[in-house]
Amino acid sequence: MALGASQAVDRRALKQWDGHTGIVIVGADGLVSGMESIRAGKLTASVDVGSVDQGATSSRHVFHNVALGDSVGKVINVPTRVVDKTNVDAAEAYIKWALATPKKY
Repeated sequence: MALGASQAVDRRALKQWDGHTGIVIVGADGLVSGMESIRAGKLTASVDVGSVDQGATSSRHVFHNVALGDSVGKVINVPTRVVDKTNVDAAEAYIKWALATPKKY
């Protein structure tokens, strides 16, 4: 939706945020396309709601519950971070690393 908002701002010939003035657009997905849009100045920031860590956390909890018979808490905290131009490279590298398919030999 944030990328759609960015396109709407462009179509209306409005100014996107440049660090001083303009319209601030923040997404909430943690997708690589969002990271690319931050670099291109089409998205001010993205709230990465555990895009990588949520799956890993869920897998660990299922293992503990099913394989080990442990009780798993009802509330599972998922790491959330704001990604902007200051940390976009590190955030994207982490997501790409986590999603990479291992080579089979």
